Amino acid sequence: MPSGCTWRGSPTALACERPNKIAGIGVVEGALVTPCEPGRPVSAMIFHGTADRSVPFNGGGRRDFNDSRGFPPVSYAVDFWRKAGRLPAMRQGVRAQGGAECSSTGKGSRGAEVTFCKIVGGTHRWPAGASRTLWKFFDAHPQG
Repeated sequence: MPSGCTWRGSPTALACERPNKIAGIGVVEGALVTPCEPGRPVSAMIFHGTADRSVPFNGGGRRDFNDSRGFPPVSYAVDFWRKAGRLPAMRQGVRAQGGAECSSTGKGSRGAEVTFCKIVGGTHRWPAGASRTLWKFFDAHPQG
């Protein structure tokens, strides 16, 4: 972002509202619950634990104490970013640092890629190795 600008929203909101300002996003234990029309492919790396009770892996739960709507499943966010980037179906990948099972679309024609890392038994916390994995992902996806 230009100097002097601040953004108080989430990385997902930034990718939805100002996709020309970023190359990609990293999401840890989050669901896509806001309207989104990025207008261009955005790389996304998503980590989510299967035992997350705050933002359930398969959807449900409660968004907030005063909002009883449930969360969509994490697959909704993965599919959203994949389709927004006109990317192929997810392909099985390898185990990442910390035991995450990751799959990826591979890079599309405009350089965007979606990677999803499922942490079997993972709860609502930052996964081991996520920082290093995200850094490598961002380094491999500069804004073009």
